[in-house]
Amino acid sequence: MDPLLTATIFAALHVIGIAAALAGIGLRATALWGEHPDLPRALSADNLWGLASILVIGSGLVRLLLTEKGWPFYAGNAMFHLKMGLFGVVGCLEFWPMFVLLRHRIQGTELSRTTCNRIGQISALQFALLLAMPFAAAAMARGLAY
Repeated sequence: MDPLLTATIFAALHVIGIAAALAGIGLRATALWGEHPDLPRALSADNLWGLASILVIGSGLVRLLLTEKGWPFYAGNAMFHLKMGLFGVVGCLEFWPMFVLLRHRIQGTELSRTTCNRIGQISALQFALLLAMPFAAAAMARGLAY
């Protein structure tokens, strides 16, 4: 396959993954944060968020290691480090909600409104951090802070 076509496909998959991640985490936030949390809707959104994260990480690794720009381009770019830092914070913020929701799925534990609201608030913060990532990516693509 043509390397340019491969790079284009994985770049598109990466953008689609970010869009799906924003949708999933945003829907989870709105489903859980408020007077009447909607846990079934939140769990569906959580599934989308999880699948989107796999797509973002997988396509990102392919772009990093196997496409024409490669590691040297990314390693020397401050915007790439900002983008990875944002994603790292999002990932760290995910530990508690992931374990709480996973325990609920497996054991059927009840989630209080307070717990749901906390997860919703964390999800809203994750949404804001994820939303900043395309700006860092656009700056990176244009050679800013290289």
